[in-house]
Amino acid sequence: MSAVVIVGVGDAAHAVMRAARAANFEVVGDVLAPDSIAMDPPPGVDRVLVAATGISRDRLAQLARRCAERGVSVWLEASALPTISDLLRNESIGGLAGVVFSGARVPGSLTRGLDIVVAAMGLLLLSPALLLIALLVRMSSSGSALHRAEVVGQDGRRFTWYKFRTMRLEGEDEAQRRQRFAEFVDGDNVAGKIVDESRVTAIGRVLRRHSLDELPELFSVLVGDMTLIGPRPCLVYEYELLKRWQRARLAVRPGLTGLWQVRGRGHVLADEMAFMDICYALGRTWRTDLRVLWETVRVVVGGRGGT
Repeated sequence: MSAVVIVGVGDAAHAVMRAARAANFEVVGDVLAPDSIAMDPPPGVDRVLVAATGISRDRLAQLARRCAERGVSVWLEASALPTISDLLRNESIGGLAGVVFSGARVPGSLTRGLDIVVAAMGLLLLSPALLLIALLVRMSSSGSALHRAEVVGQDGRRFTWYKFRTMRLEGEDEAQRRQRFAEFVDGDNVAGKIVDESRVTAIGRVLRRHSLDELPELFSVLVGDMTLIGPRPCLVYEYELLKRWQRARLAVRPGLTGLWQVRGRGHVLADEMAFMDICYALGRTWRTDLRVLWETVRVVVGGRGGT
């Protein structure tokens, strides 16, 4: 019989307790208030069950990560994740739908092998299109076809990121960009408003709409700085502005696409973005990756890419 502890407040937490008992789990103690539970799971507990209400994103993310490090899984009521619960590992307890965060990793050697094959084939097959896009970008405005930036990847490691340039070089103001991102992190702005639309070129708008500006990232996947699916890398100043708990989204390699890119891009604030990526890191499965890849194709074809 699995020993579980319940975290939450009010009727939602007691509903989870009743469901756990109906599923023949051994419930240890009373319901724990989110503010009172330590980040370390209680001794002898196999699983932590979290109700949909009463716990903040940052506290839940920290709890899930600490539990995963100690081999204790976290079950979260699915209604707490309405936008992404269908993409994660699902498990019903006593009739209540939920998602499971266990920290289990898809085998690294298989993932890396797939990255190499897909990236190499993509660069080879798309080479004519890449050359055409590069030519159109060069013709659209002065400057290189490629935009290079130093970004932060897994565990804070920096690398050079390549994209097709979609903006005019003149008028660039890093102070304004930094201010917009600070507003995003503080919850006063959404991701889609960070870009200065007046500097985006005509071809740049097309590339952004269909996410074609990100095709050169296949090179970063090939060399191992990125993977196919994972969180979006951060510019250095973005990483510095993130809250400490939000940086945990980069506990895994950044990806060409990911949960936030297909379900939240341009629509959610920084806390939700970070939480989506942490959920992916702790709850991913092969099914998750396949679903994200499929939704990425729909986003690209449908023109719902970056702004």
